[in-house]
This record gives sequence, C-alpha cells and structure tokens, in this order.
Amino acid sequence: MKLNRRTMLCIAAAFAPALLAGCASAPTHYYRLAVIPGAVSNSPVMKIGMRSVSIPGYLGQEGIAKAGADYEFSTYADDVWAEPLGSMLQDVTVQELAQRLPAASVVSNSGAIASPADILIETNVLRFDPDSSGQVILIVQIAIKSGRSFRPWLVQTFTNTATPAGPDVASLVAAMSTLWAGIIDQLAPLAVEQWNNHTASASNDQANDN
Repeated sequence: MKLNRRTMLCIAAAFAPALLAGCASAPTHYYRLAVIPGAVSNSPVMKIGMRSVSIPGYLGQEGIAKAGADYEFSTYADDVWAEPLGSMLQDVTVQELAQRLPAASVVSNSGAIASPADILIETNVLRFDPDSSGQVILIVQIAIKSGRSFRPWLVQTFTNTATPAGPDVASLVAAMSTLWAGIIDQLAPLAVEQWNNHTASASNDQANDN
C-alpha cells in the first residue's frame, strides 16, 4: 500500500515529539556539601582567617567524582557541584568553625570582608574522592599560623574514610559532608589549643622582659 505525501507528513508529525523526547539530554543535577553541626567548644575571643582551600587539579572540574577501576578517574556526566569544590569547602569550613567556636570571629580571606586575623588556617586537600570500592577517601593537610607573624604553629595531616549509605550521588555527597565535618571537629579544638599556648607564651615573654 502506497501512502501519499500528506499521510506521510501526518505520521511524521505524530511521532516527532516522541523522537525528540528520546534524543533530549538528561537534566543536570547540582549538589553542594552540607554544613553539619558539631560539638561547641569554650573558645576564647579571637579572629580566625580562613584562607582558600587548595585541591588537586583533577578535582577542580565541575563533575562529581565517582568510583571507577584502579588508576581510573571519572565523573558523573549530569551530576555536578553547584560551585567549584575548593570554594565550597572554604565556605563550609567557615560556617562549621563559627558554629563550633561561637566566641570566635571566623572570616573567609577570599570574601568581601577584610579583617586582620589572630589565627590563619591554611588547608591543602590531597585527595577527596571514592576509590574503586566506592569508599570515599579524604587526605588533607592543615596549617595553623599566627595571624600577625604568619609563623606556623602547627602543621598536621588528617586521613579519614567513609562508605556512602547507597550507590546514588546524594549518598556520596552526604558521606563527603560527614567526612569534612569530622575534620572540622578535630580542627576547632586544635585552633583553641594553639591560640592558648602561644598567647600564654607571649605573655610570659613580655613579663620576663619587664
């Protein structure tokens, strides 16, 4: 049976929406790390400057890292970070430190507010992605420095791991959020300890000079 041109055009028009729907790209999903509260410390009144968080170049892309074969790195095509990972880690750190140290003023050094700091915190992420088994590995170096002389008071490396609750991206991001909050749980009392130790030492030196 032969179909005339008009009939063929009608059939093509009827199937066009379905064909276009099949060719349409999947929607992009944007994710951000959650700010997770921790234990509140009895902190002194001090100003903490949070410097930019350094991350490896391979984590600097917008796609979220996913588990792959050994030696292989890949990201989700349609699941991306809502902002660059380094900037997001800095923002989360400021918020989580401020919650844990309510008497301290915590300010991002890359923000619009410029303020001299008593303590500077520098962060160097060495790894923050899942391995071939799906376990998220976080390795980070943190330096606590004098805000006046920039002299290092403490440099320490932290290594934490976590297994996401499920195979979906939201579970992966939740595990990463928990891992980072665990680092801040350790950082907050260290910042207080270093401040107390060095201010006490400075007071003793001044008293001896007098």
